[in-house]
Amino acid sequence: LNTSWPGEPPKVVEDQLTYPLATTMLSVPGVKSVRAYSSFGYSLVYVLFHSGTNLYEARSQVLVYLSQARAKLPPGVSPATGPRYFSGAWCRLMLRMARWICGIRHEITGWEHLPSGPFVLLAKHQSAWETMFFPAFFPPHVFVLKKELLSIPFFGWGMRVLDPIAIDRDQRREAFQQVLNQGQERLARGLVVVIFPEGTRVPYGYRGRYAPGGTLLAQAAGVPIVAMAHDAGNFWKKGILNKSPGIIHLAFAPPVSPLSGDATALNRAAENWIESQLEQWSGQTAKPWRRKTLP
Repeated sequence: LNTSWPGEPPKVVEDQLTYPLATTMLSVPGVKSVRAYSSFGYSLVYVLFHSGTNLYEARSQVLVYLSQARAKLPPGVSPATGPRYFSGAWCRLMLRMARWICGIRHEITGWEHLPSGPFVLLAKHQSAWETMFFPAFFPPHVFVLKKELLSIPFFGWGMRVLDPIAIDRDQRREAFQQVLNQGQERLARGLVVVIFPEGTRVPYGYRGRYAPGGTLLAQAAGVPIVAMAHDAGNFWKKGILNKSPGIIHLAFAPPVSPLSGDATALNRAAENWIESQLEQWSGQTAKPWRRKTLP
C-alpha cells in the first residue's frame, strides 16, 4: 500500500497513516507479517502472506480490509495498490540507486503548495529523471505523452496500465481535443494530470515554446494549476553514462485558480515562473529551442 500525503513530516505520517493501515492489515486472513515505512509525505505498508496463498484471494481480502481502514485516515488521503504501487516502488529504487551510485540527490521546495484534490501540473521535461520522480513521490497521476512510447517493450507495456493520455503529435487538433476530453475524465476520477507544455524533452539551458493546452484543460475541468520547475537535465543528461553528481532542485509554485485569467495569460505566467526559477539556479538565461525529432 503506497499512500501520499504531501508536505507532512514522517512522525505525522506514521501516526495518522502508517500505524492505522499496518494494524488493520495484520487482521487480514492468511497474513504472515506486515512491514511498514514512513517518510516525508508518504507511507509504505507491505502485506506479506504465507507461502501458497492464492494471490487473487489475498488481494481481495486486502481491499476489503482497506475499505474499513479508510475511515481512520485523514480526509483526501487514499492508499494506492496494484500497478501504481509497483511503478512507484520501482522508481523509488531507481532514484536511491542514482543517489548511491551517481551521487545525484534532490531538494524540494514548495511541496506544501500541492492541492489535496486533482489539479493540472505544468512541468519542464529535461530528462528521464523527472519521469521517475513523479511515480516515486507524487499523488496518483497520469502523463500526457506521445503514443509511440507505449510501443517500447516493457517500459511502454508498464506505462499503458497506468492509463496515460497518449496522443499523436502529428495530429495536433485531434491531440488537443483528446487532452481536453480524457484529461477531464482523469481529473474527475481524482487524478493529477501532468503536462509538459513544451511538448517534448528540452535540454538543460534551453527554453521551448509553451503551449496553453494545460491551462485550457484546467479551465475546462475547473481545477487549480500548479507549475513545477527543476534542473534535472543539468545532472541527468541523455545517455547511460552521461550522469553527474549533484543536487537537483525542484520547486512547486502556489496553485493558481483557473478563473484568475484567460488560458494564454495563465500559461505565460506559469512559463515565466518556471524559467525564472531555472535562471535563479543556473545564473544564466535559457537559449531558445526549436522542437527537434527525438531519436
